[in-house]
Amino acid sequence: MGARALPAIIRPYRPDDEADVLAVWNAGLVADPINAATWRAKVLLDPNFLPEGCLVAEVAGAARGFLLSITRQVPFYGDGLQPEQAWITAFGVHPDWQGRGLGSALLDAALERLRGLGYKVVTISP
Repeated sequence: MGARALPAIIRPYRPDDEADVLAVWNAGLVADPINAATWRAKVLLDPNFLPEGCLVAEVAGAARGFLLSITRQVPFYGDGLQPEQAWITAFGVHPDWQGRGLGSALLDAALERLRGLGYKVVTISP
């Protein structure tokens, strides 16, 4: 029997989540570490970034997991906006919190949001 699920709040990213999200990323995605400067440059300053597309699983006042989904806000070369396509570009749960349903809750919330916006294809992108 797995660890008991704790009540989690799934909500959009806020600027004060940065340290927690980076801690989750670096603990869970050890082959692809990230620092604050890279997070800001490649994620927060990406013209396709929307805070509501970056979901956070908050437990006991801290982010224990996150999921970053991207939808085109600006055309990409010859592909345009791809209005039916979305991408999950990063997804992680801190190892200490895995097996408690946080990842499933994040994925369910992201897919529900994207479906509600009319996206028909969601690709998990490396």
